[in-house]
Amino acid sequence: MLRNRPFIQFILFACAFHLFFHQLYLSLPSEVEARGLGSFVPRFCDKSELGRYYGLYSCIGGIAAFGGNFGIGWLLSIESIDRQWTWVCLAIIGICAGLVLYRQVTHF
Repeated sequence: MLRNRPFIQFILFACAFHLFFHQLYLSLPSEVEARGLGSFVPRFCDKSELGRYYGLYSCIGGIAAFGGNFGIGWLLSIESIDRQWTWVCLAIIGICAGLVLYRQVTHF
């Protein structure tokens, strides 16, 4: 499972999309995003391995969400950093992660 490179890339880009782009739209429930992206997990494995893949996806996603929310909250609390550039950077990273996710899901 950890040697399945496309799946690991999918997880990393899904986490990046959630962390960076979702910060801009806090009114959109994260469950909608998580369920939407999670529906692509079966593309990466056989039915017999589906539980393990969903487990890894959920575990890494939860850790990334905690770390990202904590880190971005800390970053926004620093007074010397211009918050406008922080939001612009979050949007750019989120859009890039979303585009890579779209490309990966449509071509896999």
